[in-house]
Amino acid sequence: MGGSRAYAELMVPTRPGLLAALALSAAVVGWCVVGLVNALAGISLPVPRSAPTALAVIALSLFIWALLLRPRLRPQLNQRSVQGSGQRVSRKESIRPVSPFVAARTAALAMAASRTGALVGGFYLGVAVAFLPSWSVEAPRERVVVAAAAVVASVLLVAAALWLERICRLPDQPEGAEGDSGDGDDEAESTHWAYAVRPPNATAGR
Repeated sequence: MGGSRAYAELMVPTRPGLLAALALSAAVVGWCVVGLVNALAGISLPVPRSAPTALAVIALSLFIWALLLRPRLRPQLNQRSVQGSGQRVSRKESIRPVSPFVAARTAALAMAASRTGALVGGFYLGVAVAFLPSWSVEAPRERVVVAAAAVVASVLLVAAALWLERICRLPDQPEGAEGDSGDGDDEAESTHWAYAVRPPNATAGR
């Protein structure tokens, strides 16, 4: 538990400003790469048609992964709602919490995916802007369309990754909530990762 808690303290939630900075930097790089390839090699930078499809598949995979793991990534919220309602306890308790190691890797995967999506989307945005002045020509126009589709798929990837990261975090407990341990350490943390604190029954071995 100590290792998971220490790892959680090192992980900082992704901020939109960071993703925007990565996308903007990658857009500048993409715009420059198009010009350099044209100037040095005398050819236009190829834009693979498979890029939007690959990004969309990854985004869909993250979305499905989040849907499947959401009830298991937030076992404490499920138990808290059961204690408050006093009904349907058997259904809530049947949800087995996910392993802290799997949750930790899921959070790391979500963070990596959001940053990758921002970089890839920014790069293709720069590529689309670079080819936009030649819209009247068929080949550059096709590259603009494919690059724009890749940007849209990258935005979906970032959105899915941010949502997956969000459900890996537990919201702060309200004041006076039942089940508080009374320790000052948890109250001082503004972000509680789902794998940082084990559910009460996790340590009770069978």
